[in-house]
Parts: sequence; C-alpha cells; structure tokens
Amino acid sequence: MLHHAAVAATLTAFEQVGGAERCLTISVAYAKERKAFGQPIGAFQAIKHKLADMYQELEIARGCAIDALEALEESRREFFALACTARLGASAAYDFAARECIQTHGGVGVTWEAEPQHHYRRARALALETGGAPFWRDLLIDGRQVLDVAG
Repeated sequence: MLHHAAVAATLTAFEQVGGAERCLTISVAYAKERKAFGQPIGAFQAIKHKLADMYQELEIARGCAIDALEALEESRREFFALACTARLGASAAYDFAARECIQTHGGVGVTWEAEPQHHYRRARALALETGGAPFWRDLLIDGRQVLDVAG
C-alpha cells in the first residue's frame, strides 16, 4: 500500500515541477514585458532575486523527482525515501513559485483572467492531494521502520 502511495507521490511531484516551471516561465516573460520607471521590471534587483530563487527551488525539486523515478524504474530499495523527498521538494517548489509568480505580476496576478492565481490554487490543492508535507516528512523520518515492516 505504501509503495502505491510513493508512486503516486512521485507522479504528483512531476506535475508540481511542471507547474513551478510554468510559473517561472510566465514570470520571466512578464518581467521582460512590464515596465516601471521607464525600464522592464526584470531590471530591478528584487525581481531578479525572485526569479533566481524560483529557478533554484525548481531545479532542486526536478532533481529529486528524477532521482525518485530512476529508483522506481530500477526497483531500488531507497525508492520510498526518494519519493518522500521528491514529494516534499516539489510541493515546496510549486507553492513558492506560485506565490512569487503572483508577486511578480502584482495586482493583476490575482485577477480571474490572469494565470498566476490558477497556479496558486493548483499548488495548494496538489500540496494536500496525496498527503500534506507533515505526512511525507513523518514517513521519511520513520522510513527505516516502514521499510522493515513493509519490505
């Protein structure tokens, strides 16, 4: 049963990585397009830092998800722990990227017509869909006992 949950967590992590990547993409595009004080907002250090932090979180989550998938494909014993870390990392990355995407877009980011608010809602929903962060954190911490009982 836990193996199925770990597989679902890995697949969900990839959806979250995709969502975080989309948030970064539309934030970069908006930062190049939107002007303030006669220059693109992407020229301001505060926006550059937001985008760099989004990229960093995204790449960490992507690496964790890929590691979990490789462990699943190779039926390695550490798959369960890697699935937990993929789930935790991807949830954090998508949530962070969605929030920063709204901040980059400003007030327009929370309107019904704008894409950022959809990502925020999806990030929040996916964060709970197969168990929240405390659930996966506890499984990761207790992983040795779980594997001894289940495996």
